[in-house]
Amino acid sequence: MAPNNISFSDAKFHLAKLAQPFTNFKENCALEIRLIKEDAPTLSWRIRSLDPTENLDHALTKMAELNTQGYNIYTTVNPTSSDGPLEKACNDEDITAATYLFLDADDKGVAENIIQDDQLPYDFIVVTGTQPFLRAHFYIQLKRPTQNLPEWRTLMHSIIKAHACDVSAKNPSRVMRLAGFSNHPSKRKLSKGYKTELVRIYNKEESYDFL
Repeated sequence: MAPNNISFSDAKFHLAKLAQPFTNFKENCALEIRLIKEDAPTLSWRIRSLDPTENLDHALTKMAELNTQGYNIYTTVNPTSSDGPLEKACNDEDITAATYLFLDADDKGVAENIIQDDQLPYDFIVVTGTQPFLRAHFYIQLKRPTQNLPEWRTLMHSIIKAHACDVSAKNPSRVMRLAGFSNHPSKRKLSKGYKTELVRIYNKEESYDFL
């Protein structure tokens, strides 16, 4: 059972969203889960399945244990090859295709502006924190996966710049926070008023309770 401040249902929902395009692939794909803690070794493993939401309770329980120890939990957005060592972090060359556009709205006012302007056609939002200001990731599912990663990079760059999001968060193997687990700020961010908060996921059409 997940600790009270962890939501396995949110984690599974997020992974299900990311896995939905996998049905377009003949080969077996994977999502990489990466766990990062300040002043500690980074941990990585890949979920090898066309549906990485199946039989996840054991993995989620392990993630929850490490999350309560201060590890932050991340996932790749784009599918990786299922070949290679399970515990080796992937790189851009491991990505088989692009399935989503994703934007990291980490600066003050950016997430609120995107939501209130309602000009970005995102499918779902992952709220990574609300203190000292709202921070969120926005996901737009492509109509069909693409293996033309240079073209995808160009589109990513354009949409990120247009909405004043983090320009560094655009490589194919980028990991983003996984919903359902606590966000542990670094010591530097704690000194700036950031708090440990549950990372939450919302469909665009849902009523938001964080504004």
